[in-house]
Amino acid sequence: MKKMMFSLLAILVSSFLFVSQSVFAANEISYVRIETTEGNIDLEIDGVRAPVTAANFVEYVKSGAYDGGAFHRTVRLDNQPLNPVKIEVIQAGTNENALERAAIPIERTSDTGIKHMNGTISMARNFPDSATSQFFICINDQPELDFGGLRNPDGQGFAAFGKVIAGMDVVLKIQAMPAVDQSLTPPFAITRATVSSQPFPPAVVPLAVVFKTSLGDFEIELNESAAPVTVANFLSYVDSGFYDGTIFHRVVKDFVVQGGGYNTDMSEKPASAPIVNEAANGLSNLKGTVAMARTPDIHSADSQFFVNVVDNTNLDHVPGDPAQYGYAVFGKLVSGFEVIEAMNQVTVQNVGEYSDTPVTPIEVLSAKRKF
Repeated sequence: MKKMMFSLLAILVSSFLFVSQSVFAANEISYVRIETTEGNIDLEIDGVRAPVTAANFVEYVKSGAYDGGAFHRTVRLDNQPLNPVKIEVIQAGTNENALERAAIPIERTSDTGIKHMNGTISMARNFPDSATSQFFICINDQPELDFGGLRNPDGQGFAAFGKVIAGMDVVLKIQAMPAVDQSLTPPFAITRATVSSQPFPPAVVPLAVVFKTSLGDFEIELNESAAPVTVANFLSYVDSGFYDGTIFHRVVKDFVVQGGGYNTDMSEKPASAPIVNEAANGLSNLKGTVAMARTPDIHSADSQFFVNVVDNTNLDHVPGDPAQYGYAVFGKLVSGFEVIEAMNQVTVQNVGEYSDTPVTPIEVLSAKRKF
């Protein structure tokens, strides 16, 4: 990671060779989406008022320089004790293989009129005309970063060139991540950055449910388009709190872990009416997928579900064969599979008519939608 901090020491550098860039994009408003595992940050880039800075940033985006880069710095009110002029920003840079372009001249806020407000994106630098690829996003208004501000003693400020138009919640999450001094530990990866001449459509947030259990947490992403009836049924149980306090009552090693129907004392919870079997939806019982449990009756699934510990394609739908109608997959784990693997290793016993029941109950503490 190439890091360039707002270093006061660098201001003491006595000489600087500036290489101007000869070609910039047309003066225009463009849009950049920064994708991360916590969600997207959508930016409006102002090439009308800050043409040099905007063109430079867009060229880095187009080259893929930020793909695999990272947010590496968080500046909070509690981690800059020696600086009398405090700011709040997160800072990011390119991937390690990106080619660094020539530094660009600073477009001062006094010239562009783009102030450092909540959500403003701006260029990091050491001294005037030294910015290359490092950028930062403001949290709350930061007038001391404008021309004449005192964060940098040279008073030239920093070159703001756009703003966040969606995803400030992601910015705040990054700001609050663990850090040593101001360095995020670990740096928070940028999955990809893309540019468009039009605003990006709102990101589709997948339906997801987080299970908190006595062995840890896992998250299920639901496939509503492939299994609409099953997903609606599952969410009705989640939203009513039905699964809270239930157990994973069946663990078949290297096959499945099953839950959703029994209390900790192995009494069965009364479920709603069974639903139609959507096993013919094209989804396969692969490792990490979630499917509905049922009796030999094809359309008997109600509240119970299982997670496939391994690929179990023998549970898939076979057209034309009622004996192999299959089990309806309706989602997949997107995090916490290590919890399922831990369940897979527990000691089991026979309890009355039930087999493969964990000796120590694996309890669902809560099951809630992820919003």
